Amino acid sequence: MNRNISRLNWALAGGFVLLVLMLGYWQVVDAQDLRDRPGNQQTAQRERLVDRGSILTADGVVVARSNARKVDGQTTYRRAYPQGSLAPHVVGYTNDKLGATGLESTYDRYLSGSYGTEPLLQRLNLKAKRGATLKTTIESTVQRIANQQLLGRRGSVVALDPRTGAV
Repeated sequence: MNRNISRLNWALAGGFVLLVLMLGYWQVVDAQDLRDRPGNQQTAQRERLVDRGSILTADGVVVARSNARKVDGQTTYRRAYPQGSLAPHVVGYTNDKLGATGLESTYDRYLSGSYGTEPLLQRLNLKAKRGATLKTTIESTVQRIANQQLLGRRGSVVALDPRTGAV
């Protein structure tokens, strides 16, 4: 019977070692991947507290912004797209469950205020977390004309400035 107890002891010890190694792996090596997964509720809740920067067209039209609202005495922000279908394929979206696409994803560090020395200043409580504004080269009038011309048709329109390469 002592032999069986000894085997059980080694099996439990091995299980605890495996558990510690896996938890260490998740917390150290795989932490970034776990944090960045779409649908991570902790990350989504933290992002709701950040006033993300606006996305503007070249002529100053706001295509994405954050709307503030008070919830239980705390200000939270929700992303809004006031121009609706104006360049949605470029602007993209940010969603708690689906993640982010387009410019919302590509420039997330800037829009969420996590660029340059900002994170250090935020950790030292010298500056509140606030995103930067992103200005695109898209002209809203040209985009509206392209949307009207493609209405009900399949295809795409690209307008480039040959001098600068601006879209």
